[in-house]
Amino acid sequence: METILATPANLKIICDEANPTPRLIQDPTVVHVGRVKVNSDDQCGLWICFVADNLQVGAALNALLIAKVAIANNVIGGS
Repeated sequence: METILATPANLKIICDEANPTPRLIQDPTVVHVGRVKVNSDDQCGLWICFVADNLQVGAALNALLIAKVAIANNVIGGS
């Protein structure tokens, strides 16, 4: 999962148990991703905690790009 999500250069994976927070962001051009978990109600879904500076990055677009990469790599969206 980390390899798939880390493919785009503008993503930083937070590997510890802490969620990324706006206070901890050091680079406003990067989307910080943490706590990627499978949705217990839908095994084809994920819960992803991410933080970004919306004025710098456009977090909504990045969320779509993350989902696109995950779907393309069969991480989510399967039957």
